Amino acid sequence: MSKPKSRVKLIIRILVSAALLGVVASQIHFKTLVQTLRTISLESFILISSLYVVSQLLSTFKWRILVEGVGIQRPITQFIRAYIFGMFVNVFGLGTVGGDVARAIALKPPRGQRTAAFASVVADRIHGLGVLLLIGCVGIFFVRTPHFPPLATNLSIFGAIGIAVFWFIGPAALVKFFGKGHRLNEMAVQAANAFPHRPVPFFSATLISLVFHSIQIFMFYVMAKELNAPLSLAYLFATIPLANVASTLPISIQGIGVRESILLWLFVPLGVNEEVVVAFGAIWIVSTTLVAAIGGLLLAPDLIRAGDKLLENEDTAEVIDLESARKTRQLRG
Repeated sequence: MSKPKSRVKLIIRILVSAALLGVVASQIHFKTLVQTLRTISLESFILISSLYVVSQLLSTFKWRILVEGVGIQRPITQFIRAYIFGMFVNVFGLGTVGGDVARAIALKPPRGQRTAAFASVVADRIHGLGVLLLIGCVGIFFVRTPHFPPLATNLSIFGAIGIAVFWFIGPAALVKFFGKGHRLNEMAVQAANAFPHRPVPFFSATLISLVFHSIQIFMFYVMAKELNAPLSLAYLFATIPLANVASTLPISIQGIGVRESILLWLFVPLGVNEEVVVAFGAIWIVSTTLVAAIGGLLLAPDLIRAGDKLLENEDTAEVIDLESARKTRQLRG
């Protein structure tokens, strides 16, 4: 991807966040928002941030299962360092996609397995979204309120079904499309191997993902208690997955604006004040940014070296497999 196109996409994401924040801002009183944020105790903020750290460490172990499934072996400490680097880039650099690419690079996969490393990150992301929507579907089953939007139910159910179908059919279809003898067959096989179907790795990764997302949903429960929001844990399990899925889409900066808009849609009908809803988003952004910043300071030398390499490999095709990209250009010549 060329630098001008990258800049255009970044500008679009900024504009989307700005536009949505503008709509949100028109519905709140800033003085009331400030007063609401002041009700959060330091102890609760530390608890929320600590829960986020624990969830990220758990996600690292899940990613390790997917990476080892494609034949890349690394010490757990290297996985943690690579994951922290991805978090840092996600918050302060190129966004969700850039953070995922950075994570794959930081793992330092050997030549010939770069596609596998990158595919493991994609699989990790897709698997996480699927589990998140599945949690939402279960949560919706226990919600007993007429205020829950039918559209939210449909989005969660059909989203979970769509991801499940892709997981079990998509990789095989990719390998079949680039059949034996095709110059991209090996890359397709590597990518497909990052989507495990065998029971042990699949259910192990799923179990970890369930705990990971449950912890993050519980973070919002802690916020709700601190903000005196009339939200049950069951309702949060039904709604937060949809908000988190939407905020991970590469259409905004860190999901800013998107998350708040979804939460306004889902929380206000239950009697939650607009300022309280925006406070949820503000606390989330501050805590996750702080954790990423601290991780970045701890890994500063590694971040500088890996950041230089990331800039050198800005083209995604080169990130996946530089040698294959070179051969492709030769064939086109």
